Amino acid sequence: MKFRVLSDLHVDYNDRYPFEIPENGRNVFTVLCGDTSGGPETTIEWIKANVRRGVFVSGNHLPYCNHYELPAAQRRTMDELRKILADKFPADGEVSYLDAETGAVKKVVDGIMFLGSCCYTDMGISDKYWNPEGRRELNRACSEYNMNDYKYGYTRKEWPAGYDNEPSLIRMTPKDYEIWFANAIKAFEKELSKNEASPNPLPVVLITHHPLIADFFGHNGYVEDSIWSIREFNWASYASDWKAWLKSHASVKCYCCGHIHAVEKEYRHFSLECGEGRKLIVVNNARGYVKYGHDFNFNMNLFVDTDSWEIVEEPFSDEEKAKRGKKQ
Repeated sequence: MKFRVLSDLHVDYNDRYPFEIPENGRNVFTVLCGDTSGGPETTIEWIKANVRRGVFVSGNHLPYCNHYELPAAQRRTMDELRKILADKFPADGEVSYLDAETGAVKKVVDGIMFLGSCCYTDMGISDKYWNPEGRRELNRACSEYNMNDYKYGYTRKEWPAGYDNEPSLIRMTPKDYEIWFANAIKAFEKELSKNEASPNPLPVVLITHHPLIADFFGHNGYVEDSIWSIREFNWASYASDWKAWLKSHASVKCYCCGHIHAVEKEYRHFSLECGEGRKLIVVNNARGYVKYGHDFNFNMNLFVDTDSWEIVEEPFSDEEKAKRGKKQ
């Protein structure tokens, strides 16, 4: 089996730069690591047009369809948005939406177990200069101050309606990030433990939107511009430090994630040595915001070969490369 890995297509934000998979590539099993778009309808439309077999997780942009000009009654909670995707792409369909909050994190295809969820973060990442102890209250404060997620994401609607006959909307918070992260890890751990206790464990591809490792920090042109301002210090919104946990599960052969754009070429895919001759393939093939040049190293034709557990990448032409990395 060979599967394609893509992330952060942002087809709504990148509407000036349309992206599609050619007709002859749409039957290739595809893994989408979140932020296909900022809302379920656009995501559904793009997937139905471009992917015939695959799995995907949502990203932090899922609630960005909740624009301020919409009446409160028309804005949708996170559970409502997830349900739309789960109903359209069930676990037993050709394309499946995976998320711990919907109860469907697993899909087995051709003897490969795909486990996935958006995952968010545990808000516990540390930095030796600014937050050496990984104090969550500091990370939460910076995240809530900076991230648009909390402007658009709602966890529930409260009734009765107000004076204008519209419900009160309860915004998501960084603590919701942590809850959803914990739920995803719990679901992953349950499936991995059961798989690894079996006589013939299946190889596993683990998929999240937010990275479970911090290796991408310092190796991209998107996040670290914010390091020198305490108010802009929001790395805890981007990743968690769970590399040791990943390496501890021998059945996990490949880990795919996204969220961090403009990753340096050497860090779009690399191997983690796990001891005893084991290695874990890590892939972050994010397209990102094209107008800012985030797609300079993005390659639509990046595949994982499950026979060898190696990356197979078809290089793009010099002409294509010349188009990239230019601000429009």
